[in-house]
Amino acid sequence: MSHNIKHIIAILLVLCSTSLRAECKYVPEDPYVEVNRVSFYFNHMLFALYIKPATKLYDLLPLPAKEGANNFIQNIRMACYTANSVLQGKFTQAGKGVLRFAVNSTLGIAGLFDVAAEIGLPEKIETMGNTFYKWGWKESSYLVIPLIGPSTIRDGIGIAGDYFINPSAYFPPEYWNPYYVLVLINTNYRAKQIQDLVSIAGVNDYDFVRSSFLQHRHYELTGEALSPESSYANDGKDLAGPPD
Repeated sequence: MSHNIKHIIAILLVLCSTSLRAECKYVPEDPYVEVNRVSFYFNHMLFALYIKPATKLYDLLPLPAKEGANNFIQNIRMACYTANSVLQGKFTQAGKGVLRFAVNSTLGIAGLFDVAAEIGLPEKIETMGNTFYKWGWKESSYLVIPLIGPSTIRDGIGIAGDYFINPSAYFPPEYWNPYYVLVLINTNYRAKQIQDLVSIAGVNDYDFVRSSFLQHRHYELTGEALSPESSYANDGKDLAGPPD
């Protein structure tokens, strides 16, 4: 399992680096559509055959156990979020991130309980993709990553960068494997309602997911919702444009 995911990360780095030239020019509405569709349906098949059954078993666990697993994962990721806060010049937020990690790692028993949120230290998610956006890489082409799902060239490179910042990348194999299996199952459990909605979308689910992801990502980065009149909101086709 660890070898496969690390191999995918290596492929992702190569793909992203070779795609940067195209990113420097005008980018068509979905320049990697053929590769994206292959990855999309690969993920769909993998989900149907393996991840969905595992997620159903995971759903049988008591809610406190599932919440504790999610809190544990997010607490480990605080190192990555805090590092990206620093890279974006958000030093106050970074300081709160360090304090949040300290509180949850001790009073929260290794992060199983989100004590920090109860005392006014909510989670602030900052990724390398957000950092690249802050540095000026405003637009980027849509990219579907095996095992991970919808992303962009910018955010794909960011995921690879975040992986090496995250302490979990340096876990010994006996901990690395079960941790990332848990991450995969937990992520899909958290996205279950969205996945059910996508299944209703039918044969056009690729376009549906692409449009929805790009609109949501736009909101995450700008804090602004796209107007109903925008072509972005209608089909998402114009969201993949040239970077600044």
